[in-house]
Amino acid sequence: MPIGTVTETNGILTWNVGTLTTGADARWFITVLPIGTGTFTNNISFRGGSGLAVFDLPSSITVLPSAPTLGVRLVGGQVEIFWSTNYGSFHLQRASSLSGSSQWNDLTNTPATSGGFYRVTVGASVSSKYFRLVKP
Repeated sequence: MPIGTVTETNGILTWNVGTLTTGADARWFITVLPIGTGTFTNNISFRGGSGLAVFDLPSSITVLPSAPTLGVRLVGGQVEIFWSTNYGSFHLQRASSLSGSSQWNDLTNTPATSGGFYRVTVGASVSSKYFRLVKP
């Protein structure tokens, strides 16, 4: 059952727990979906009333970028490889096998940008081709 009220003002969340009975506790779990990467500082404070405030959070949270998803589709006899423009520092490589001695080569095709994706088109062939994104 929810306890208290939460308000937001200028990006600051305030949780007013109200009055708790002796021995009762209140817990607040926050899920954050950051739009950037880097280190963010938790600014948590306890004000008012008497009692014990326990914070079991780190003083900062480091958000790491997620790995890009590589998409492949057949378009008019050509193979289109695409990935989100959120991953501009990555470049595309191709190999003809995945054996231990496989040779990965950078694709020289300049990606087109469309609909929030980088897109590279290569000719379809009968032989297998493998693609990966690499961050320098």
